[in-house]
Amino acid sequence: MPPPPQKTITILGSLNTDLTTLTTRLPRAGETLTALSFSTAPGGKGANQAVACARLSSSPTSFSPPSASSSPPSLPLSIAVKMFGAVGPDPFGHSLISALENDGVDTTGIKTLPASEKAVATGTAVIIVEQATGENRILVTPGANAFVTSGGVFDGDGGLPDLLVLQLETPVPVVVEAIVEARRGGGACAIESGARGGAPNQNLRRFGAP
Repeated sequence: MPPPPQKTITILGSLNTDLTTLTTRLPRAGETLTALSFSTAPGGKGANQAVACARLSSSPTSFSPPSASSSPPSLPLSIAVKMFGAVGPDPFGHSLISALENDGVDTTGIKTLPASEKAVATGTAVIIVEQATGENRILVTPGANAFVTSGGVFDGDGGLPDLLVLQLETPVPVVVEAIVEARRGGGACAIESGARGGAPNQNLRRFGAP
């Protein structure tokens, strides 16, 4: 039995470094506290989606539906996971790309913005977590995520991806453009819209975003 053709999942979205501080309680306005711990980790909804897709795709049973006992065993699908986004010319950007590659994600679509005196940094999320309750405060700096485009997503060697995955931590016009292009080509789209701030965008409502 010949192997099934390779499928492609493309993620267009955000890459952040999470800077997390654990504290006994959240500080009041103007108050300074001594924290319990501090950690950094790769994050951003786009990068998280890419890692989840890559890990699920690498499982030999994830995409093998149960078959009748008389049927031959199904072959696992060959799935390529590609990430498109932007990072700054800094250690955070390098670490994010390396972390994705360690999970088997194709990172050739991630643009590293040029270094200069006014270079744009990699996106970050500063997170304060209260130990007892798990309540948190998060401050996101989009950084390079504000410069993400859909360039290369549809004109690469692989053509239209079988599934385009998006979220709203990159410019909304880019997300809308990508959805229109994917649907024009008959591709499937999945969008996680929970991160959108402000009033609902009418352009996104046309595509089922709340």
